[in-house]
Amino acid sequence: MEFADPEGQEEEEGFWNAVSRGEAFPPRGTLSPLEQFANGLLGRLFLTKKTIEFERSAIKKTETRQADTLLQEARKFWRQKRTLQAVRLLREFEKEFASQIEERDISYAERLQTLATGNAEKRILCVRGLLHREPLERELQQRKVAFDSHVFRDPYVYTISESVTVALLHRGEVADDTLVRLHIEQDYFNKEIAAGNSNYETRQRIRQKALSMTQTDIDEYIRSMKSNS
Repeated sequence: MEFADPEGQEEEEGFWNAVSRGEAFPPRGTLSPLEQFANGLLGRLFLTKKTIEFERSAIKKTETRQADTLLQEARKFWRQKRTLQAVRLLREFEKEFASQIEERDISYAERLQTLATGNAEKRILCVRGLLHREPLERELQQRKVAFDSHVFRDPYVYTISESVTVALLHRGEVADDTLVRLHIEQDYFNKEIAAGNSNYETRQRIRQKALSMTQTDIDEYIRSMKSNS
């Protein structure tokens, strides 16, 4: 299982294995979309007695917090209509985020190689976010670890945010205009999250809306934003 937070994985891993053994139950009540996804997996695992192992992230908690701070500062500047600073810090965050993905996948592939070697008679199901697909596949291929890879939707269209990360993973350049649209995409997406909408179709609608804006539309959008520190 993917587990980006380098703290708390042992406790969480223990709970998932307890569910697999039938000694614990998936949580109930109001859940976020991410929690609902996890709960669906837990429901499938209940009483299967399968062993679950969580990622031991190669990224330290301090590194994660530093990256999160960059994003928070970028968003703060955006709300203050300080566009140049908002774009600069967002670029720094995205570069750091892409770097952390690569570092995590190198570590993850090493662990999978060890698990695969020690469990040659078994197949290992890995649940990983879509942005990890290319770097993880590359690392597994270099280690000659056999695998099949599937996405939940094929073809899958990246959001602006995901496209930026993928470009940086490929050492590509990202235009300032793209980062401005990423900020706008995030504005719209935050509103949808607050309304309980965060599915693929919603993300695609927001992506297309942000990409179709003319420069005049963008200028007017920024002028109309409520300044917020």
